[in-house]
Amino acid sequence: MVERLRVLSLNPGSSSLKLALWELGAGEQLLWRAAAEGVGHPGARLWLEPAAPRQAAAPAAIDRRCELPDIRSAALAVFDLLDDIRSLAPEAIGLRVVHGGPEHAAPARVDPQLRAALRALVPWAPLHLPGSLALIDAALERYPQLPQVDRKSVV
Repeated sequence: MVERLRVLSLNPGSSSLKLALWELGAGEQLLWRAAAEGVGHPGARLWLEPAAPRQAAAPAAIDRRCELPDIRSAALAVFDLLDDIRSLAPEAIGLRVVHGGPEHAAPARVDPQLRAALRALVPWAPLHLPGSLALIDAALERYPQLPQVDRKSVV
């Protein structure tokens, strides 16, 4: 029997946050996707929808306008949506970070040393790294027991 693992994939931008909930096992299956769009602007959009056609017992899609002043608040709002639907609880988190520098060009588990290294690189990606760090902190706050792995996109 193949073990299954629900992984929440987080992709922060300068004014958006994209998410996908995957089930990994014998293969990969996209379960849900979500986004916070227009973060930092009035009337930001927050949505969550199933990847496949909705089953009768499955929760309905959510689409609302709300105030999301920053990536951290956007992350917490999406985490609230996931927490409201028990079947969507992640078991691990993967994050995309725009710049890890030459020392951190491969996926790595998020730990205090990695967070410190990323903070030191903020001058190299000032539009993206502060949001990525806020997202990491929000995920650690909400899901302290879950492993977080960061996948770099070195530019």
